[in-house]
Amino acid sequence: GVALSQTTKTITFGPGNYSLETNLETERGWQVEFLPGAVLEFKQGARLKVNGPVQALGREGLPVQLMITSDPTRDLIGSWGGLLVVEANRESLLHHTHVTGAATEGFSERQDAHGLTGCVTFYKSDVQIKDSVFRGLQCEDALNIISSDFTLDHVEFVDSRADAFDSDFSDGIVRNSVFRNIENDGIDLSGSRVEVSSSSFFDIGDKAISVGEGSYLDASELIVDGADAGVVSKDKSVVHIRNSDFRGIGNALMA
Repeated sequence: GVALSQTTKTITFGPGNYSLETNLETERGWQVEFLPGAVLEFKQGARLKVNGPVQALGREGLPVQLMITSDPTRDLIGSWGGLLVVEANRESLLHHTHVTGAATEGFSERQDAHGLTGCVTFYKSDVQIKDSVFRGLQCEDALNIISSDFTLDHVEFVDSRADAFDSDFSDGIVRNSVFRNIENDGIDLSGSRVEVSSSSFFDIGDKAISVGEGSYLDASELIVDGADAGVVSKDKSVVHIRNSDFRGIGNALMA
């Protein structure tokens, strides 16, 4: 079940299935914790807004699962809702967490009825994501990190309807990660400083990595196999790439 601790200001989802059918927001300073085997289904475009850190602590063979079912009919433009973490006072952790979407029709809009572009969004909230999967998400961004520090290690993005990972005004590291069958960009950087290493991009509809709005990218040991463009630098951005392999691609490098 769900346990509330006033002492530690923690809401804990134990193993089991839960569903959220309406928006839920925590009080400021409370944290939300998911234990191995917790499955939370976001139904009808519902959103969980956490004004504090999130600890999704799955383990191998027993992940935390977040299932996001959108509602295309909501408020004219539709809603995918999902998880929003805002101004947390400490780092969030997502370990062995599977975020999956329902394969319904895509939206014409770039944001949902809540004004979000991400299925999972961290705003002014540092986060570490390891050994996790974002699959079949039909938001503008499967993961959107804004004004935060982040580490993504062994993270897989599969079957995204638009962008997989969008970093806005953030600093971070992406390593040992895979981007597969992404309709738009694999990684989209705006005003960010990011290192990407030992990561692979397969069947990307637009750019494997888009570096824009004065961003800085240091990339090494990339494999890009199948993309409209490999790494694109624009808007006074700076890109360094080493030891990387591009194949089956329209333009490997563009500035």
